[in-house]
Amino acid sequence: MQHKLAGIAGNVWYAEKSADMSDHNFTRTRDEVLKLAGGATNQLILKHIHNGARDSVAAKRMLSNLLGEVISMQKGMFGTEIIAHPEWTKEQLLPHNPKEIP
Repeated sequence: MQHKLAGIAGNVWYAEKSADMSDHNFTRTRDEVLKLAGGATNQLILKHIHNGARDSVAAKRMLSNLLGEVISMQKGMFGTEIIAHPEWTKEQLLPHNPKEIP
């Protein structure tokens, strides 16, 4: 169970990073649309970009909360705060310290 919680934490951590990158991609897309000639179509595109970016930010916030819950369960049950992922080596396991997470 301890390893399972560490793996869940790793999957949530990756999903949170993906939501963050999604927000960056929406921002870059918006910046490129703003370079185009204006018009009703551009405004509609910008509206959808804005909505998608806000959804990404909300997902990141929810995933951050979920990661905290998983880490809290792990700490309460086993006294550990490990974030693991099947693709990582043992040296890449992360202690739960956001300042240390790349």
